[in-house]
Amino acid sequence: MICVREGFFKSMFSSSFLETLLLTVSEGVVVYDENGKIIFCNDAGRDMLGMDENKLLGKRPGGLDFGTIREDGSLFPTHDHPISVTLRTGQPCRNVVMGLVHNPSRPCLWISINTGIIPGHKSQAFAVFTDITPHIEAKRYLQDSKRLLRIVMRSIPDPVWLKNPDGVYLSCNQEFERLFNVKEADLLGKTDYDFIDRELADFFRKSDREAIESGKPQVREALVPYPCDGRLVRMETIKTPVWSERGDLIGVLGIARNVTDRSELVDELDKLVKQSLSLQDRIPIGLSIFDFNRCCVEANEAFLAIFGMGKDDIMGQSSRLLYRDEETYESVGAALWPIITAGGIYRADVEMRHADGTDILVRQMARLLHPNDPKQGVILTLQDVTNG
Repeated sequence: MICVREGFFKSMFSSSFLETLLLTVSEGVVVYDENGKIIFCNDAGRDMLGMDENKLLGKRPGGLDFGTIREDGSLFPTHDHPISVTLRTGQPCRNVVMGLVHNPSRPCLWISINTGIIPGHKSQAFAVFTDITPHIEAKRYLQDSKRLLRIVMRSIPDPVWLKNPDGVYLSCNQEFERLFNVKEADLLGKTDYDFIDRELADFFRKSDREAIESGKPQVREALVPYPCDGRLVRMETIKTPVWSERGDLIGVLGIARNVTDRSELVDELDKLVKQSLSLQDRIPIGLSIFDFNRCCVEANEAFLAIFGMGKDDIMGQSSRLLYRDEETYESVGAALWPIITAGGIYRADVEMRHADGTDILVRQMARLLHPNDPKQGVILTLQDVTNG
């Protein structure tokens, strides 16, 4: 415990229970005086910050032995620090993401911080923060993977595009932009009927359906009017239905070029499809998505390894299978839902059950897949911390 002011708990709290609670919670708790100086930090906060009493007491935001950054890597000015905002305005700050950078050799610690004024002590404020480093790392890995896929797609020197099963464009590369004389941003959400005459659009739509119905790549060579200027060109097009690992149809991936270098064309397409479908299994942290009814709709290999399961064991099944008893399952749901529906991040170490029947301790972090639509489901990251 760090307590700089004698009688701190006596003056601030009316029960030993609250004192014990502050000292034992896993979240970091820091109290600041009216000048923005630290007067208290619990053990969890000290451990997360990696600093002892002498380096914390009496320090203001920006005066500690680490730098602070935003998620985009830019500096987090002291003026914008949540505790500075709360002390200045009297208003709370909620779920502010901040990176703490001690030195280049130490990984950045990412926290989610909430601040507020202490009731009955308007000149003093508190900050409660949670370590969300695993969640941020998983999020960045997904972003990097998506960015890599776009780089691969844009590096192919031929028009490449992806449509959903209804023929609506989801993505394309720069060569396709030139082909249609349209920017990707103006293409997304539209169909061929928005850009070319109905006869040619019907031709493209028919070939999309044929690819879907066949369930495999369809190669077609034909003289077609060039969409941007109407010139007749001989194009070879490969259209491939793309399926998720659950067997759901994502859409149709297409690539077009002249009739040369056919073998290279097939290799590029196969590489693109395989890469897009395997990104999630390269994430080194257990990652899963559960629907509104707490049934699993997606899980990566790391997630399956934690529980010793196969895909068929969990897909479409209730998360109840993962918990050691009904009471734990219900209590996690009761604690998780109010936090994530309010836009927050749920974090807890939970006793769960391996497929072989043994109990395991799993660190959970959960948030809504889509912040404004809880029915879209929950994204859950997991780490097995049974052995510390």
